[in-house]
Amino acid sequence: MAELISNHLFALLTLLGAALVAFSTFKSSIKQNEAQEENKRLTSEIHTLQKSLAVSQDDIIKLQTHSLEKTNHQLKFMSGGDSVPYVDSSFYVGSLDYLSLSLSNSNKYPLYEVTVVIEDLKKMREMPGPIVYMDKVSTTFPSINMTPYSRKVFHHIKTPKDGVIDIIVRISARNVNLTQRIRYDNAHETGKGRMPVINTISFQGYRTIEFREFLNKLVPHDLDGKPMNQNVDIWQELEKLR
Repeated sequence: MAELISNHLFALLTLLGAALVAFSTFKSSIKQNEAQEENKRLTSEIHTLQKSLAVSQDDIIKLQTHSLEKTNHQLKFMSGGDSVPYVDSSFYVGSLDYLSLSLSNSNKYPLYEVTVVIEDLKKMREMPGPIVYMDKVSTTFPSINMTPYSRKVFHHIKTPKDGVIDIIVRISARNVNLTQRIRYDNAHETGKGRMPVINTISFQGYRTIEFREFLNKLVPHDLDGKPMNQNVDIWQELEKLR
């Protein structure tokens, strides 16, 4: 028996070694599979977490954007924002005896501390001497606040016999200063006398433009006089007109 074991010892050792190697390989394979499964699980958790974080970041960005928009809206609401005041002129229907001046708010934000001063250029030219007494040729109207898109007739000018009406209108509000020039040469006549020969508007820091251009580009209205584009950014549009 001993001789048999002795004769086959090498074979037995070889077999035992092979068995140990196989067992070790099998055990290693199991651990490798377990590691791969764990890696897959961790990768999946990481992806899920990344998606969650991405959603959270999107939500944060949306909240920040909404907060900024709300703050911007509140600031515009308090300052006047994109709204500007302006004066339009027209005669009573069927009458040329008086020219009516209307003060309007162009946009969706309220206007505050709106003050209008009218200077009569015709009276200025008629004053004797080089000194112009502004209290003699100008009229200042009380400061008012205006609701969005509001419009009110605030002054009437009696048509002179020669039909010439030539005025400067200076308007100031919390958010803007502007000047308008309105001149009629034949206001006492029908037809073309109803149309101003000069009708311009200029904002402080910007070039003078035709009043009709201002209405068409910056305060577009439909045929019924209702605003068409309530989102127009008047300051961006003015930048194009520098």
